[in-house]
Amino acid sequence: MGLLAELRRRNVIRAGIAYAAVSWLIIQIVDTVLPDFGFTGAVRITTIVLAIGFIPAMLVAWAFEWTPEGIRRDTDEESASPVGKRMDKRVDRAVIAVLALAVTLLLVDRFVPKQEVAVEQVRSIAVMPCADLSPEKDQQYFADGIADQMLDLLARYQGLRVISRSSTFALRDAGLTVPELGMKLNASHVLECSVQKSGDKIRLTAQLIEASTDAHIWSETYDRELDNLFALQDQVSADIVGEMKVRLLAPPPRAASTNASAYDLYLQGLSLYSRRESAADMEQAKELFQQAIDLDPDYAPSHASLALAGIWSGPGLLSRAEQILSAANRALELDPDNSDALAAMGYIRENEGRIDEGRQYYERAIESNPTNAMAYRWLAQSYGNSDPNRYYTLSQNAYLINPLDPSIHFHVSTSAYLMGHIDEALEALRARLAIEPDDEMAYRQAARTHSRIGRLDMALKSFYFAYRKDPERQLSEDMIIVFRDLGTFELGEKWIAEIERRSGRSLGASTAAWFANAAGRPDEGLSIILEQHEKGLFPSKWLPFHAWRLGLDSDRVRELYDQAFEQMERDPLDFDPDVPWIWYVDYAALLQESGEAQLAKPLIDTIADFIDGHLAKGVKYMPDSGVPMRSLSAQVRVLEGEKQAAIDDLRAAFRYGNTCDYCMREFPIFDSLRSEPAFKEYLADMEASNAAYRKKLADEGMLLTPAEVMALKDFDFDPFELPDSE
Repeated sequence: MGLLAELRRRNVIRAGIAYAAVSWLIIQIVDTVLPDFGFTGAVRITTIVLAIGFIPAMLVAWAFEWTPEGIRRDTDEESASPVGKRMDKRVDRAVIAVLALAVTLLLVDRFVPKQEVAVEQVRSIAVMPCADLSPEKDQQYFADGIADQMLDLLARYQGLRVISRSSTFALRDAGLTVPELGMKLNASHVLECSVQKSGDKIRLTAQLIEASTDAHIWSETYDRELDNLFALQDQVSADIVGEMKVRLLAPPPRAASTNASAYDLYLQGLSLYSRRESAADMEQAKELFQQAIDLDPDYAPSHASLALAGIWSGPGLLSRAEQILSAANRALELDPDNSDALAAMGYIRENEGRIDEGRQYYERAIESNPTNAMAYRWLAQSYGNSDPNRYYTLSQNAYLINPLDPSIHFHVSTSAYLMGHIDEALEALRARLAIEPDDEMAYRQAARTHSRIGRLDMALKSFYFAYRKDPERQLSEDMIIVFRDLGTFELGEKWIAEIERRSGRSLGASTAAWFANAAGRPDEGLSIILEQHEKGLFPSKWLPFHAWRLGLDSDRVRELYDQAFEQMERDPLDFDPDVPWIWYVDYAALLQESGEAQLAKPLIDTIADFIDGHLAKGVKYMPDSGVPMRSLSAQVRVLEGEKQAAIDDLRAAFRYGNTCDYCMREFPIFDSLRSEPAFKEYLADMEASNAAYRKKLADEGMLLTPAEVMALKDFDFDPFELPDSE
């Protein structure tokens, strides 16, 4: 009998097929289930074990036979019997069943949609500042520059998230362990390095550490001539990426090169620029960048950094725009993908009012260098007044790469609030305070958040808390809005006096005017706005919005809006989300009032679709004013003639925190609703709610003057807590 026939007789071939089928099923199960429990190498290990087990399994199949009485040593008679043939068929059916199950599992795993998990899958690295091991310890700027350049190179690899410089360098002297650094920076790996520079030689030591285990994955020491520094940076970054097993989707990036003297000047300037501690530092940084350019006019990073330093050189940005654009353009001529130059171009264009063009530059900057936290922050800010959902997403992305930047925490908080994520908004402010413990702004922002969601008691206590933390800091005028809505006008006047005493100027015109009107002095409110405008102390573009609500006649308001739109270089009939949305609502209302309803209708339809789209995305509050989106929606419904829908929207806005009963009584756009019983009932409920907060604060002894607030004993209060709704 031949070997093949003998293998068939002993069912070795069947056993091999069965083994392969069962192995495939096991691998499918392992691939589907175990990664969710953190066993990322399970498939590879399982495959190796099953492959090793194949030969022993086939030897067992040769020597033994599966019979109705169990596994027995093979005999010629057993396999040739009818019983043996029936057992063969059972094995065949079992193999088919296993294969069917494996195929089903494969199809389910590949084609059934899975719920996204919130686990960060992208490999991430935090490049810590390099230690200066030079004999004189005078090369820290050089060591910092090496770390910064390696960070920049690593950021260009797709599939690798690199934590930004400002966050990693902020922890230079924090004394944290590597696992603590990984947790604080949300990084899976940490790169530590040291630099020793002596004459024209440099020694760079780098070690890559897995943050979760503190295990050293890789370490290397490089000795090079300074002239080969840029090739060294390329090699180190490539070695790191190789150790982290990042799949390359494009050729590896290369560092821009220059001569040693120009590079040294560039790094000195970069050290001063990165600190941004004073105007003098910034001027010196610009001088050093210019000296580097004089030595090598073709080194793009020097031009790009000169442009950024120009942006951060204090007031009068647009007066420096020409020089900034010149430096940025030169950098882009030399390197079209220079991320810093692209960001600088975007910032100037945005501040010139060319917002869309600015955003395009920011997006290119981020595409070129995904760790450019400044470009991320500027792009997020650019959507702050037009697209809260985009603002929120971009702020979250900025936080991922720069978790220790206090300004990013502010944007995370603001954008989360606009989307209605109040707990997240307050927690971001708490995190900001952990970075800058003396930051009184975090307390004021918490107070504003409580105010805008209608928690007047929490808002007032938060303002008190901020005042006690630093009585000499300027008070937020938003505090006066709380007194206005509470109806505690006499107490509000005392706080106005305190604000004016500490700031050395009069209360802001809009706050003072609305407070005066709500307190029963309507003529005074309009006079304040107009007088401040005549003195150049109140912006022309916001004059029509406030003046109409304070009693100025509609024809004059229409003229002022025409001037404001012209100043913004916008068409009042062509809706632009980067212009305050309420302007268009007001303008449509004025058109209707003047008998131009047909002209107003397309604008109203556009605004209505825009608002409905934002509500569908989950936007809860208007970015330019902070009031509930449903309040703006109600005004559009009024223009559409949908009175009940308008009142329903006002009810929803009330639930989201609109507490301005004065606004409902006095705003001209609601004139058509005032006789409606449902509107009267809604207004009565709002007034009753404000009165209840006023009584609650009075019962708690919390309606206090500035002196009484400072005299409080044991004021145990957490401004970042969100109490349960009552």
